[in-house]
Amino acid sequence: MLRILLAGSDSRLLATRAAVLLKTGAVVVYRDTMGTLNILDREAFDLVVLCHTLPEEDVAVIVDKVHQKIPGAKTADPRRFIDSTILDELEKEGFLKTLYRN
Repeated sequence: MLRILLAGSDSRLLATRAAVLLKTGAVVVYRDTMGTLNILDREAFDLVVLCHTLPEEDVAVIVDKVHQKIPGAKTADPRRFIDSTILDELEKEGFLKTLYRN
């Protein structure tokens, strides 16, 4: 069975993504940065998804940890996995702020 680890800093977004991925029959786990680093020490995953909500520094730390577990991942550039173009536009237009208003 496919095991997927979602890493991010927005728990609501991670829960939503996990709910969608669970429908595929995969085992899905989601954590923040520290939780991701801890679980990678104990468990193996087929796929690690780094959410756009992670700061670039956290992405680099998680990628380093994945490199330790999967030597072939050492050639990955963390910036290659982040495309925030759409989010940058939404933020610039003020849309993201409207989502989190009380």
